[in-house]
Amino acid sequence: MAAPPLQEENVVDRAKIEHYQRTGCIPCFRMVERRAMEDDFLHGHYQRFRTRVASGAVSMSPAPDDEGSSSNIPVAACSPPWSELRFKAHLFLPWLFDLLVGSEVLKRYAETMLLTEDEQRELQHSSVVELHGEEQKAGKSKIKDSTPVVIWSTDFCVKPAESKAFFSWHQDSTYSRFRGDQGVTVWLAFSDVTERAGPVLFREGSHRLGQLPHDENVGQEGNMLAFGQTIEKDKLEAIRTDERSFPTVAAILAPGEASAHNFFVVHSSQANQEHVDRVGLAIRLVRADAAILDAQQEDGCDAPARLRRDRVTLLTGRPEDVHGFELENHFLEEGDRVWRAWRPTEEFGREEMAEWKKSMDREKEMYFEGRGEGQQKYK
Repeated sequence: MAAPPLQEENVVDRAKIEHYQRTGCIPCFRMVERRAMEDDFLHGHYQRFRTRVASGAVSMSPAPDDEGSSSNIPVAACSPPWSELRFKAHLFLPWLFDLLVGSEVLKRYAETMLLTEDEQRELQHSSVVELHGEEQKAGKSKIKDSTPVVIWSTDFCVKPAESKAFFSWHQDSTYSRFRGDQGVTVWLAFSDVTERAGPVLFREGSHRLGQLPHDENVGQEGNMLAFGQTIEKDKLEAIRTDERSFPTVAAILAPGEASAHNFFVVHSSQANQEHVDRVGLAIRLVRADAAILDAQQEDGCDAPARLRRDRVTLLTGRPEDVHGFELENHFLEEGDRVWRAWRPTEEFGREEMAEWKKSMDREKEMYFEGRGEGQQKYK
C-alpha cells in the first residue's frame, strides 16, 4: 500500500484552536485526507499488522549468551505480545512513522495547541491560515516554528466488538507525569467511532481543575487502564453533577479524523456495543522542553532542575531544541557535530525492533518507577 496523501498546506482551523484553549479539547478534526480512506489505507495496514502479530510471525533476534550463541534461547521468548507491540509501533512500522512524522496537519495542530500563554496571545491577533485547504479572505497567519514538539508515545486503543472493555474517568497527566500545558493526546480513528462504539468522552473545561487525585483499581474487570486509575469518587461526582461547568462531549469520528485533549482533561470511554472492533491510535505529544523538571515545583524543595530520560520522536523543531529527552529518530555519532536523521525502513526489521525495545524498556522504567514487582502490569 502506498503512503496516504497528506495535506500539503499548513491546515489550522482557528475556531478549533480557540475551542481547545477554552475547553481543553477538540472533539473532531481531519488529520488524513478523505482520498486516503477510499483505499482503506488505515484499516488495511492495521489489519495486516494484527494478522502478522496473531500468526506469531513477529520475533526479535535473541541476545547472544556468554559464548556468543543464541541457539539455545526459545523463539517464543523473543516474540513480544500484542499488549506490548501496540505501544510505540511507529518505530517498527514505516507506514505509521511516515503517517505521523510526515503529517503537516498533526505538526501544525500540535505546535499550536502546545503554545505558551504568551504565544497564544500573539496568535489571537492573527487570522486563519487555511481551513482544510480552502484559503480564507481574512488573510493568513504564520504559525511559529519555535514551538518544538516530540511524540512521547503512541498506543493502539482497541475495544473488541460487543465487549465490556472500558477506560475509567481519568487524566493522562496521572501516568505520564506531565502537566496539562505540556502535553496533548491526539486520538486518530482507524475505524468508525459511533456513539455505540464507546467513543472518548470529554468533560470540557475540566483541564482548569489541574491535577486531581486518583484511586487505583488494579484488576478491575474490563478496565483497560494498567492500574485502573480513576478520579477519586468525591471529586468525580462533583464533576459529573456539574454539567453546566463541565459539559460532556463525545468524539464521534470517521476513519482519518482525530480528536485532541489536554493532559489535564477528565475523560473516559465506555463499552463497545457495535459488531466490529473500535480501533484508534493515541498519539501522545509533549513540548520538547517538558523533560526539564523543576524540582522545587515537583518536590516542594529548593533544588536544581533535573531532566527526565524518556526516549521520544522529534515531530517539529530541531534536534538541538530538545532538552533532556533522548531522540529516537535523530542521533549524533561519537565526534559528530551534525545530527543524523533516522526512520524505520523495514517492518519488524532487526534495527527497528532494537530501537523499539530500547524505547519500551525506558518507558516501562519510567511508568513503573516506585512500584513493586507485583504491580508491573503493562497493557
